[in-house]
Parts: sequence; C-alpha cells; structure tokens
Amino acid sequence: MNMVTAGGAPVRVAEVDARVLAGIVLAVFRSDGHICNVLTHISGARWDLVEQALRTILDRRAEASDMTPLARNIVKLLCADRGVSGRIVRPCFETLLARLLTPDSAAGLREHVAHLLREQAGRGAAAAPLSK
Repeated sequence: MNMVTAGGAPVRVAEVDARVLAGIVLAVFRSDGHICNVLTHISGARWDLVEQALRTILDRRAEASDMTPLARNIVKLLCADRGVSGRIVRPCFETLLARLLTPDSAAGLREHVAHLLREQAGRGAAAAPLSK
C-alpha cells in the first residue's frame, strides 16, 4: 500500500471515517489469499455484507447490539490469536492500523474492537486487548 509522505516520512492520521477505513481494510483483506477465502466463506461470497460489517465494527460509536452475525464473526477474527485464520487476520489488521493511524488512534480502535468482542461475549474479560 502506498502512503502519503511528508519529507519521506509516512503521514498517519488521527481519525479516518469508518466508511473510508472499511473500504481500505476490505481491499487489503481481499488481496490476501487466505483472508479472502475465509471472508468469502463466512459471508457466502457477499463482499457487500463484509464491507457493511466492517463499517459497523470500525465505527467507534458501535456497540455489540449493532452487529450482524457476520460482523460478530469478523470481530472474533480481528481479535483472535487461535487457529490459522486468527493468527493471520489479527496481525494484518493491526499492521494496517499502525500504517494508517497515529499510535494513539490505532490503539483506541484496537481497544474498541476488543470491547465489541467482550461486549458480545456478555462478560467483561472475554478478550484481551489487541496488542500494541
């Protein structure tokens, strides 16, 4: 992914609209063979639904009750460290956030996604925060 640079250094932003960020995440996920296959499978090849789910997940105002079953599955992938898919999706997502957002903003969004998982699990400690 090409980044805008200022004096050779990447420019990271504090905030990106959830719709724009969802489109970027979707494009990156579709470009990875394994992630693409997993998301194709769990969405029934409905990439429009994957993008809609990502928009909800990446909206910092969203709560677990706002999420579709597909969004809940994607949140699990974004937070998981288990299974082949979790060990591929989570670092891909975290690396992308680190490349696009300021450290504080990336950390806040990772925590938001982890909060969605804890909230959907119905207990406060269901998921560890995403790594820095």
